[in-house]
Amino acid sequence: KVTAVDINPEAVKLAKNNFSRNRSKNAAAFCGDLFAPVKGERFSLIVSNPPFSPFPQNRVSLPSPDGRDVLDRLINESLEYLGADGVLLFSQSSIAGLGKTKRMVEKASLVFSVVSKNRLELDDEDAKEIAFMKNAARLNKGKVWEERNKFYEEVYVVIAVHESF
Repeated sequence: KVTAVDINPEAVKLAKNNFSRNRSKNAAAFCGDLFAPVKGERFSLIVSNPPFSPFPQNRVSLPSPDGRDVLDRLINESLEYLGADGVLLFSQSSIAGLGKTKRMVEKASLVFSVVSKNRLELDDEDAKEIAFMKNAARLNKGKVWEERNKFYEEVYVVIAVHESF
């Protein structure tokens, strides 16, 4: 069974069209905020690509300067929805601080591991915001890299599992 949830109605519509086009019989897509549409359900695997940019033009509803609010909610709320041997797999930016994520995952009694790391070039609008944040000392060192007038962030894929996994 595949259950997809997104807060963006267009993303849900696209997922439903893809399920239909691929004749997926055990797949459903719901519009809502994180786990709200699937209250009471348990999952063996939760996969998420939460919004993690702190830059205003990329925000869905990210009031925090480091873009962690959806990520933090995902980690905290996933415990209620993961089965006994459940796996949480998600992506996050270096801008959001991998160390804080590791501490949150371990505080939730899950085992933390980075399974992939990629450096991505930021677009021009994000680069302007980075330059502003660096000048205003609002960006911690080591979260974004600058090379030849281009800015880069690292994007991690993280897996969090129960210790018994």
